[in-house]
Amino acid sequence: MDTRKYIFLVYLLTSFVSIYATTYFISNSLGNDSNSGLSLQNPIKTISRLNAFNFYPGDSILFKSQDTFHGMFWLKGSGDLTHPIVVDTYGGIEKAIINGDGYQSSILLYNDDYISINNLEIFNYNSHLDSLGNIKLLPGFSGSSNTWGSGKNIRFGIKIVASSRSLTGFSINNLKIHDIYPSPVLSQNIHKGYGIKFETQSDTINSLLNIISNVEISHSYFSQTGHYGIWIKSIGLNNIDSVKNTDFQILDCNFENTGG
Repeated sequence: MDTRKYIFLVYLLTSFVSIYATTYFISNSLGNDSNSGLSLQNPIKTISRLNAFNFYPGDSILFKSQDTFHGMFWLKGSGDLTHPIVVDTYGGIEKAIINGDGYQSSILLYNDDYISINNLEIFNYNSHLDSLGNIKLLPGFSGSSNTWGSGKNIRFGIKIVASSRSLTGFSINNLKIHDIYPSPVLSQNIHKGYGIKFETQSDTINSLLNIISNVEISHSYFSQTGHYGIWIKSIGLNNIDSVKNTDFQILDCNFENTGG
């Protein structure tokens, strides 16, 4: 292909992504889940409604400043190198707040990447049971392979999981993550709360060797986490020491009263 035609084609594809990127607005104080969420005047209200959406390169997901949102936001979809999916606060300088409310994580990224999360306050320490005594789970979280489904014995502010492929391109900036604790029956699990976990799941028998790379965490504050503020964990490598998560930068962050 002629070089000029190739460059023009790439430009057209890039422009197409930019033109069709969507911004979603979420407000607990002003929203309604019957709204489209596609304008400031028509925000949706809950994380439960937000979990029904799939997101695409260049999309923005904006939570209203000072509003508090309850539950686990499972962001479904990946950005790309030049068009990450952006999660942020709108409508003021005060952070929007996501209370994981006893689910295993306040924000879950599962086999998706090129995502930027900014300007939020996150905590997660309520009971893992609802008012009827049922375990708080989202659909798809209860199978034997999804041991991360319940918030009973382990709890996260943000959890990023690579189980089917390697992931890359995460930017996390100006977050306040605090009070991350599970609600276990056994006292030996009471400390298992983590600010952010990056988890890779590999299968050496099937030559599936996953890593997470190109991560920047900046200008963020971690406090009152039962265990680590940030945890980078590889599972299933069976002593293969040559496979490493790479290019993690942690810049200008504060850690106070974290366990571990």
